[in-house]
Amino acid sequence: LTDCKVKGIKKNNQNLEVLVSTTDGEKKLETEKVLLAAGRVPELGNINVQGLGIELDRKAIKVDEKMRTNIPSIYAVGDVVGKIMLAHVASREGIVAAENITGKEVLMDYRAVPNCVFSMPEVASVGLTEEESRKENSNIKVSKFPFIANGKALGMGETEGMVKIIANSDTLKLLGVHILGAHASDLIAEGALALSMEATAKEIVNAIHAHPTLAETIAEAVEGITGKPIHREGIEMDPKYKCLNCGRIWRSGEIMVVCPVCRCKPIKIKDGVDIREVVEKLKSGDSKKITRRVKNKSDK
Repeated sequence: LTDCKVKGIKKNNQNLEVLVSTTDGEKKLETEKVLLAAGRVPELGNINVQGLGIELDRKAIKVDEKMRTNIPSIYAVGDVVGKIMLAHVASREGIVAAENITGKEVLMDYRAVPNCVFSMPEVASVGLTEEESRKENSNIKVSKFPFIANGKALGMGETEGMVKIIANSDTLKLLGVHILGAHASDLIAEGALALSMEATAKEIVNAIHAHPTLAETIAEAVEGITGKPIHREGIEMDPKYKCLNCGRIWRSGEIMVVCPVCRCKPIKIKDGVDIREVVEKLKSGDSKKITRRVKNKSDK
């Protein structure tokens, strides 16, 4: 469920009943367990920070880019410094601290930290959001590519989701990568690498992505930034048709499409095709050639 709020939780025999408010009204979900994950706070334990003279910043230990406190011989890493409270961030902070303790000059960089939500489907993000990008620079380009237009996603039956790329319009430098879909937590690594290297869209598309793979969704989305998308209808597609079996909105274009709800047979459709004819062809098993135009646009 998305775009919803939890209104209450109550005991129901051996299970828990969760009352959820959605755009379609209230729904009840019955489950064995409910996980409450409302964030973290720095836990300093028995460390006498005041006695040591260590400076704090909103109950967290204050450190510089070398992970060093105001006392040169004391370093701090992880959730206690109150930065981005993720395991992979704490690991990198530890490496930065260790390198500096041994005399090297290494700085902690939080600009390209990937964030992942291990839901179904997964969500992953790195860099600036579209809103943040527009606040910093209104001259940006945004491109999207849907999982439903990806061969591997179709084969896996994981067609829900998309890749969204944000870049500077002038330099084509990537500013943000956002993914919703299967294996988003794995795919975001390419986005993190691109941002950490300050790569441009042209540099990303010049790298050959294996086929058929989910990684192609990133390449296709980035191609939209360069203005040379191979599957043009895959960029910013508008919903035009819906499945008459389940009511799901179909997306049009010169691509293979499949209804992700009722799993209609994958077919190739063209803009303007009468969806009623599509359904009849599917029922008859003949989906090879569907070309008749809609006479009245209101009939779509």
